[in-house]
Amino acid sequence: MLKVLSSVALCSAFIFLFLTPFSSCADELDQEFRFVSGLVEWGFPDFADKVMEQLQKQYPGQKDRMTVVQAQVLIRRRKFSEAEALIKRMPSDSLKVDAINIALANAYYGIGETEKAGMLYKTFFNKYKTDLPTDPDLLRLFQETAYEVVQRLKLAGDLAGAAQSYEMFNSGKS
Repeated sequence: MLKVLSSVALCSAFIFLFLTPFSSCADELDQEFRFVSGLVEWGFPDFADKVMEQLQKQYPGQKDRMTVVQAQVLIRRRKFSEAEALIKRMPSDSLKVDAINIALANAYYGIGETEKAGMLYKTFFNKYKTDLPTDPDLLRLFQETAYEVVQRLKLAGDLAGAAQSYEMFNSGKS
C-alpha cells in the first residue's frame, strides 16, 4: 500500500512540477518559486539549492522570497534552529516570516511536537481572522495549511476544531 501511495505522490509531483501550463502561473517569477518550493517539498533540497543559486543571480531583488525557500531547505534538513535564526534576521512585519513559521509548524507536527506546531498555527490563523493574506505565496500557504489542519483535527476527533478550520479554508478560496 505504501509503495502505491509513494508512486501516486511521485506522479503528482511530476505533473505539478513539470506539466503545469505556463499560462496557469501569474508570471515567470512565480512559476520559478513554485518550482523550487516543489523541489523542496518532494524531497530534493539539494536541487532546490542549485536552482536558488541561479534565481539569486537572475532576481537579486527577491531576497525575502528566496529566504523562505532557504528556510524550507533548512527545515527539510531538520535544521530548525537555523530556520528560526533566519526569521530573527528578517523584519518582524515581513509576510514571509509567516510562511516560514507555517513551514516550521508543519515540520514540528511531522515529528510529533504538536504543542509547538499548534502554537505556530494558532498565531498564524489569529493574524488573518478578519482579512486574508494579500501576498500570493502566503495566500496559497494559508489555503493549504487550513485544509491540512482540518484533516488533522478530523483524524484526531476534534470535529468542532475541524469545522472552524474548514471555514477558514473556505474563506481563503474566494
